[in-house]
Amino acid sequence: MNNEHEPLTVKKFLTIFDGVWRQRYGVKYSRFNAADPANAKKVIKQFPQLTGDELETWCERYLAAEDDFVLRNAHKFDTFIYRLNAYRVKTTNSRTNLESAAADFIAGQG
Repeated sequence: MNNEHEPLTVKKFLTIFDGVWRQRYGVKYSRFNAADPANAKKVIKQFPQLTGDELETWCERYLAAEDDFVLRNAHKFDTFIYRLNAYRVKTTNSRTNLESAAADFIAGQG
């Protein structure tokens, strides 16, 4: 994104999603529907400090997702909006302390 401090517009929001989609699939995202601009507007209103760079990161996380639900829905924009909170935060290591200790031991670090 070239200017992080520019306020997001609906058009920029959809353009960012399309740009990340093109990176993943090599083609333009052609499945925006009539409700998508309104959904983008709601997100912009809900997160008024959201920058284009942050949105791009969220989109990258979403389009990298390989879980069954997302794949069944073919990474559609409305699924991104529906599951937005899952992509707003960077995923953390979900291993338990015991699993982490075992992995460290196996790697010769424990």
